[in-house]
Amino acid sequence: LIDWLDYWEEETGADFDRASNGDFNIWIDEQNGDVFALSDNLLIIATSERVLDSVLERVKGENDETLLRDEDFNAARAALPTRRFTSVYVNAEQAIYLFEDSDVGDYLDAEFYDTVPEWVAGSAGWIEHGIIFDFVAPQATSSTGWNFNTPKITDVAGLMPQDTVGMLALSFDPNVQHWRDALEEYDFSELGEEMGELDDFGLSDDDFPFDPANLNFAHMLDLALLGFDVLTGIDLERDFFAYLEGEIIIGFREFDYIAISDNPERHVVDAATLLSYSDEGEQVLGDTLERFIDWLQSLEEFDIDITDIGADTDAVLVDLEDMAYSPGYVLHDGYLTIGTTEDMLKRIVELQNGDGESLASDDEYRRATGYLEQTHDMLLYIDLHSLARLVDNDELEFTNSQQRLLQESLGSVAMSMASDDRHNRFKVVLTLFSEIE
Repeated sequence: LIDWLDYWEEETGADFDRASNGDFNIWIDEQNGDVFALSDNLLIIATSERVLDSVLERVKGENDETLLRDEDFNAARAALPTRRFTSVYVNAEQAIYLFEDSDVGDYLDAEFYDTVPEWVAGSAGWIEHGIIFDFVAPQATSSTGWNFNTPKITDVAGLMPQDTVGMLALSFDPNVQHWRDALEEYDFSELGEEMGELDDFGLSDDDFPFDPANLNFAHMLDLALLGFDVLTGIDLERDFFAYLEGEIIIGFREFDYIAISDNPERHVVDAATLLSYSDEGEQVLGDTLERFIDWLQSLEEFDIDITDIGADTDAVLVDLEDMAYSPGYVLHDGYLTIGTTEDMLKRIVELQNGDGESLASDDEYRRATGYLEQTHDMLLYIDLHSLARLVDNDELEFTNSQQRLLQESLGSVAMSMASDDRHNRFKVVLTLFSEIE
């Protein structure tokens, strides 16, 4: 520390006054507000001499008004994992009011402050060949007034092929009315005035069940739904969202980056999005999607292939002629799967039918996600090791040894958001040295 402070004085012109307090040697730069105190086993860095004196009183036992007597701090510490090498605690209720007089505060409604949790805490800890970050906050004591109903995500990896290198799973509320209720308090009038008059879009006041001069974001949601209905003849709220269950899964398999870069029309990325639907939704969603395809064909003629891939319904595929992609969809076993290729649709249907190896059986995936909760509101998994092997070394401008070090050292990253009656929790797991041979 002494050597560094000497260097800092020479480089910046800082001027540290020396002092002492018990076992502590103290350096104070009053002009810049830098204060350091060092004993045989403790280094204290403070923003002012007053703050340092307050800390030293507690270190020496002269003042027992410490965080250990604070109820929120003890609740936060209890919520963190016991095996950790660092942690952070913020009294969020007090910290958020620092924004009141700032430029950021101009954009925050008074109700926002009522929804801030009492505290936020985080920690980092070592795991086998990796590190885990854990952030937690209590459920807010004041309700937002929103009435979202979202399902919990569980065994989503069983729906993705074993060679999947990226997957995101989210839960959402498909009830459009709940979104209206949440969005109606956000005013859109000023932005609406800047967008122009209704007749600029070929619309009139009679087209709306609300006053265009007093728009809020719920009205904008209705405008989007109305616009889609006018264009396609499909009521998304009634004929689509009403039959969804609120689970979305997005994933993509390992691909040849160099080949795709050289010839993107002949080489593909196998990717898919899955949306869960209710037991009675298959027929209605099938009819809705068929009407949507008919509308697309009314705009531009293209060939449609109806193919049996072993699902409850036939897969609908778009023939892109000279391109290797064959995007399409299939409804099967409670999921609407939209894929970039027929092969991706087939692989997912096979997994739904109990055939083939899924991502859930992959050693690297199980290693990374084994430190996360069993049920989630969000789950993200990225196989960094496989992605590093896909990248063209010439674009990164790495030497061969640098690229090999990158590929061999990386494992994967997994993130999750979960909540229960007491806490909201966000975890990040980073593994090193992949389990993949």
